Amino acid sequence: MLKNKTKNKVLAKQVISFKTFFQIGTGLTFKTKRYCKNKAFLFHLNEKRKYVITMLFVFFALDIIFLDRNMKVIEIKNNLKPFSHYKPKNKFAYMIEMLHNKKKNVNLGDLLEMQT
Repeated sequence: MLKNKTKNKVLAKQVISFKTFFQIGTGLTFKTKRYCKNKAFLFHLNEKRKYVITMLFVFFALDIIFLDRNMKVIEIKNNLKPFSHYKPKNKFAYMIEMLHNKKKNVNLGDLLEMQT
């Protein structure tokens, strides 16, 4: 479960973690909107840096939340369109992807947490 600790709100009951180079590189490529429903996708990056986010072969819009090492929200990108790309303004350690309009109750500075 992914929870906004600052606001005590559940963001997603199911979290899929991407940790390997291949998982991070492919992300939600060729996944369906139905598969992504009610899920959050957490990308664990090995170091805090900037990555370009590409939506190549992702067929639906996403909201992306960028986090530092403490799981604090440092940037939010709403409504990233299919077949587009985005270069975050900040270095980040974690990234969460959710279907567009599903990241309610998240603002800059909020602290998120994973619960099992």
